[in-house]
Amino acid sequence: MSRLEETTSTEKLLDFIRNKKVDVAPSSLDVSDIDSQGKEAPGTPFKTVSEKRPVNIGIDISHDCLTLVKTTKLADKSLDFLGHKSISLTHIDSKKSPEFIDFIKSELYNFFGTDKEVNVWANMSAARVNVRHLKIPKVPKNQIEKTISWAVKKETPFDDKDTSLDFEILGEITEDDVQKLSVIAFTAPTDEVKETKKLFSEIGLPLNGISIAPFAVQNILKTIQIPAHEGTVASLFIGNDFSRIDIYADGKLVMTRGIRA
Repeated sequence: MSRLEETTSTEKLLDFIRNKKVDVAPSSLDVSDIDSQGKEAPGTPFKTVSEKRPVNIGIDISHDCLTLVKTTKLADKSLDFLGHKSISLTHIDSKKSPEFIDFIKSELYNFFGTDKEVNVWANMSAARVNVRHLKIPKVPKNQIEKTISWAVKKETPFDDKDTSLDFEILGEITEDDVQKLSVIAFTAPTDEVKETKKLFSEIGLPLNGISIAPFAVQNILKTIQIPAHEGTVASLFIGNDFSRIDIYADGKLVMTRGIRA
């Protein structure tokens, strides 16, 4: 997974958390108050949205819960948080059963309400997603993807047949008088991506995109859905099978590392 050049070990990360005052950012798509029973918190009614303004729906399916959030972009380009809902999945035996698909479909359409235009994004597990920050030579646009792929494979070899690669260009930088591109790249198992896309295709709601929790938290920090923080923020996620430490600097994800714990 991605790492800062100055911080290359889990021990230094744990040191950071032990010795610094850490504000824990909300995990995954859970960005507002949900009570201890996992029910929708009172006092957070959905707002009326113009039909001309697309609504963004975020979906997180965990081992025992379906979490939905709804946002829209206002005229000044800022994001407006419209509502959330959390539904237990403990009554469903298998996530590959027709019952599961019907249940998710019903809950999603109920959550959309009268919204006419929606962008649907799903959250997938970050356990097998590798995130890396890279600096590559400034090359022609049609060579960027190939250059990034080569740079990632140099550090962590992967097979194009079973691994999906995506990336974001963060901007141009100058290093030793040489112009380079700062890039964040991520690889994910193709089978997991296909499985996620297939589920929503069967529901009848093709996805606009798939993301992971570290990027969801980054979006929260960027759009100031929680109080803005200066400097460095650490987010600790403790899951059933693995845990993860994410480090953000000025609202940007600079490192994420999974821990088998």
